[in-house]
Amino acid sequence: EPMAWDYGDLRALAAWIDSDGSIPFARGRQKRMRSGFAYHVSIRVYNNDRRPLDWMVKTFGGRIHPHHGQTCLGQRYCFYWDAGPMLDAVLAAVIPYLMVRRERALAAQELRTATQERKAAIWAQNVRPTRATRRAALSS
Repeated sequence: EPMAWDYGDLRALAAWIDSDGSIPFARGRQKRMRSGFAYHVSIRVYNNDRRPLDWMVKTFGGRIHPHHGQTCLGQRYCFYWDAGPMLDAVLAAVIPYLMVRRERALAAQELRTATQERKAAIWAQNVRPTRATRRAALSS
């Protein structure tokens, strides 16, 4: 079920993502996956002032992290907001309002969908039948 965010809030978030944000993709090793790789997508907005990032957490969820060892434009210490578990809902809601990063967001959404479908297929193959299912199969 889609989240009911305010039109103005979505436009503001899109502006922050277009100007001070990124939509990084990462590939990491994961032994449980058959290919040995897992893909991670996130939405991040960087700033040296926590107030806009606090607004993002309050409005859209997610978390604020320190950007370790980095400064924003050579200024003070920098932080970033990450959509976290709200990624899919935020991504779907904000895409229509993005200008600069729209193609990247669409690619991220496609990668997330493909990854989730692949995980579901792997889990379906690896799921052990429950004790009740095994008993029913033996009795028939």
